[in-house]
Amino acid sequence: RTTQLLMLRALAVRQHSMCDGGAGSMRRGACLLALSLVMGYSATSEGSDACPTGAPLGQGACHEDTSLQQTGTPYSRQPDQCRDFPRWDGERYTGAQHYTCRTYCDTKWCTKDSFQKPVMENGIPTYAEGITSVYYVLERMKKSPFLWPVVDRLGVNDSDITSAHQASLTGYHWYPWDSDYARTVLTAKGYSKDNFPGFNLLRSFKSEALKPPQERIDACQRAGKVLGLDSWLMNEGTIRCEDVPDAVKDANTSQLNSYGKTVRKLWDKACSQSRETKKYLYTCYASGPQVMLWDANYNAANLKLITPEFNLPWDAACCCCGGGTSKLEPGSKLRFKVPADYVSIAAKLTRPTLEGKLWEEYVNKKGYINTKAKKDWQEKLYPRFNASKKSKAIKVGLLHRLPTKTFTPQEASEYPYGPSGSACSDYELEKDVTGYSLQFKASPDDWADWAGYTCRFNYYQGSCKEDGAQDPADKAAFGPMEHYFNGKLKEEIVHAWTFEGNPPNVSLAGMQRADAFKICCACGGGRRKSGQGPKTVIDMLADSYYFK
Repeated sequence: RTTQLLMLRALAVRQHSMCDGGAGSMRRGACLLALSLVMGYSATSEGSDACPTGAPLGQGACHEDTSLQQTGTPYSRQPDQCRDFPRWDGERYTGAQHYTCRTYCDTKWCTKDSFQKPVMENGIPTYAEGITSVYYVLERMKKSPFLWPVVDRLGVNDSDITSAHQASLTGYHWYPWDSDYARTVLTAKGYSKDNFPGFNLLRSFKSEALKPPQERIDACQRAGKVLGLDSWLMNEGTIRCEDVPDAVKDANTSQLNSYGKTVRKLWDKACSQSRETKKYLYTCYASGPQVMLWDANYNAANLKLITPEFNLPWDAACCCCGGGTSKLEPGSKLRFKVPADYVSIAAKLTRPTLEGKLWEEYVNKKGYINTKAKKDWQEKLYPRFNASKKSKAIKVGLLHRLPTKTFTPQEASEYPYGPSGSACSDYELEKDVTGYSLQFKASPDDWADWAGYTCRFNYYQGSCKEDGAQDPADKAAFGPMEHYFNGKLKEEIVHAWTFEGNPPNVSLAGMQRADAFKICCACGGGRRKSGQGPKTVIDMLADSYYFK
């Protein structure tokens, strides 16, 4: 077997160039995977879980032969120089949406303090969720209406905010997709009604009162303390229905555009039970489930898409997030516990199949597995992932051997639209924008839209242009930028704007609504020394916005 393996490795080295253009009908990703799987596995302490992630496309976390490492550099210890780890396929690191280390850092989603020292369990380091640098401001909790569920916290001022969710409002976890039902998290850790007082009080419940019963608040707070996580009661109810324009409620749907139809559908279905009696739906959430791990493996623009192989969370992979080789030894083992709600990630911490044709069939042209179209992907591609492995992944964790290939961190170009920008500078929170919902701890003056995307993100990712146009791919994936407003510009700023030709026919409230088109120089807005107003002004408050 040893002789055969060496021959196969030699053959793989000679044929590696096929994957860069000569692989016929085989896509490059599937081709590289088939070749890298030939290279074998390194033994780990978990026996049948040897090299739990298998061999990521093009490089392989357990790769013993560096001859296939076409890009990047094999690691050699340099204490004063940190290097980034690669992504799942051995290329320079990106998350599942192709955001780079520089993107995560330049948007201030992470900082040098984000990576947390792994917890030692049975002599093996276990990944600890990193710290993001976003937090909510208490005064304004309402978010973009209609298209996404509105997140309304209890109350509208400090006196109404209970201690049960006070921590979350000023903490790190800031969006529903990086949280989980507290009851689910407790169950995964072995809690039930038998050993957790008030366990059933953690179920979602409806109330006509804006403030839920104190016993519900106490139970949610207690869950957070037991779990060692932030916890809060989220109002997921029908308060967003109040914002549906009257013209849309009664309109003939044939007259509505796609956005108007979305709002009308919400009104007809989600709001139908609240037209007479307003009811609020409350759910107890706990922070998690590991947003950096989640974002590295799931495409947030389309949750059906997942990376074919396990992808390191960005705080672990990126030097500028505090990780990289400055904290983790290439080739060493790191254990990952995976939240129950996203256990699909855990499947990728087990050995993959060696059948190359299956990878060609299941991995699409963009390099993802469509989990909806290929519902049996775990069974086919990761046949060793069974009920026992699933339980182990949640409770104990599965091992991953870190890659030996590393990259020199990329340096970002200087951001041109800061406070000292020569021709234009982005508007800032408090100084220019009030009534906002999100604010970064690391840079409290930087405006962010309600999903956490900043002007810096728009600039470095090319999400929009200085002429006020949004990138078509960005719009297709996430929707129009005006939906993501956060706060409002001060009235005196709006009144001072000048425009070429006639000013836009937009209400004052619409002009003040703070979206990227108005706030960011990179999107045609910002504080321009010429005094000109934004290139694109869209009034979501106007009835005409919803009609053809």
